[in-house]
Amino acid sequence: MSGYIPHTEADVRIMLERLGLKDVDELFAEIPPELKIASEELDAVGSGCDELDLLRHFRAAAARNREAAEAASFLGAGCYDHHVPAAVDQLAGRSEFLTSYTPYQAELSQGTLQAIFEFQSQIALITGMEIANASLYDGASALAEAMLLAAAETRRHTVALSDNLHPRYRAVLETYAAVRGLTLRTLQSDAGTRQLEATALAQLSAEDRGDLALVVLQSPNFSGVIENQIRGLAAACHEEKSLLAVSWDPVAAGLYRLPGDDGADIVTGEGQGIGTRRSFGGPGLGFMAARQKLLRRLPGRIVGETVDGSGRRAYVLTIQAREQHIRRERATSNICTNQALIALRSTIHLALLGPQGLEEVARRSYLLAHHAHERLLESGAFSAENQGPFFKEFRLRAHIDTAELNRRLLAAGIQGGLRLGRLLPQYPDDYLVAVTERRTLEEINCFARLAAELAGEEGA
Repeated sequence: MSGYIPHTEADVRIMLERLGLKDVDELFAEIPPELKIASEELDAVGSGCDELDLLRHFRAAAARNREAAEAASFLGAGCYDHHVPAAVDQLAGRSEFLTSYTPYQAELSQGTLQAIFEFQSQIALITGMEIANASLYDGASALAEAMLLAAAETRRHTVALSDNLHPRYRAVLETYAAVRGLTLRTLQSDAGTRQLEATALAQLSAEDRGDLALVVLQSPNFSGVIENQIRGLAAACHEEKSLLAVSWDPVAAGLYRLPGDDGADIVTGEGQGIGTRRSFGGPGLGFMAARQKLLRRLPGRIVGETVDGSGRRAYVLTIQAREQHIRRERATSNICTNQALIALRSTIHLALLGPQGLEEVARRSYLLAHHAHERLLESGAFSAENQGPFFKEFRLRAHIDTAELNRRLLAAGIQGGLRLGRLLPQYPDDYLVAVTERRTLEEINCFARLAAELAGEEGA
């Protein structure tokens, strides 16, 4: 493969001398050995190869991968296999919209601005909030921006996180907090229901409550449980003059009370499940909505509706004094763009579904998830772990080797659940299963049958 590297030996020698390194291996010494590709794999093509043989080699290598669509997926944890109508691909793929990058000068196109305005309006509706921005990068960074907003608004430095927040989201918040001088605290959920109680702030010291900027929870949380005490927790936060942020699954809006209706001050979330396929884990779509009083602290773009000099309806980027190109280092955030194309996909998807369609997707996901929960418990391979009301995802305690189960499932055309020990080492036997409206009874029954067979073999 060395023949395909453009650098000459002289180039490499000069580079290493400038860096003070002995060889190329030392250049990559920071990469853990288990993540490195063995040299024999790189040399598989050989020192010389014609174009036909090279194509055969890479096609054979590509064939070792399996497309996500080839397997019925029960894997969730923040990225879900919801149905995307064909019309979303058709409309979002039009040349007016599909560009190589997000339009930096959105004001040049009334169509782009109108699409963003409609997205903001939809997000406000499905969160129960008054205003929304034009999208952020993903759900994790949107929640981190909510943390920064709350710290700036309250001029406080302590943020309390639910223990059932997605661990990847928590890691992002920790990174942001470290460079902003914020202190993170953890609130323990009720052990029986895995829900954060309205009285959870009592777990904090008086000093922390006096410096409390924000309480963060996720609903459905990382265990799949719907947090049903948002109203009481919001009241407790407001009594302490702090804010409440909820990381929200937009599909849940089809069945459950909206966080804004229960008193949340900021609602963020991941919009991948409405209009975008999983695509190797990305791209995501962060959305963010808030109370009107927080408008001037909301990060990113905001599109407003007005009229032009002739009285015709027009759209403009508004409240831009918050942004980098005007306030520079005093800007609300360093976010300077938005996920315009992915936001458009969500806008089209939600418009196609409408309120009734969103309710149908949510209800079907709910019913199938509860059926799967029952069938997997009946298999004898699992016991119930989360006891609270769950939506489309649930947590089980495994009594079998779930790595072996996932191998058998994949051989049967099914992508199994998430072994939580990978993210939460303290729960090596826990297993997270997601069920969307795309799953069938046959797929669920096959899942349960293979789990029962393995339980029988292992004597679980």
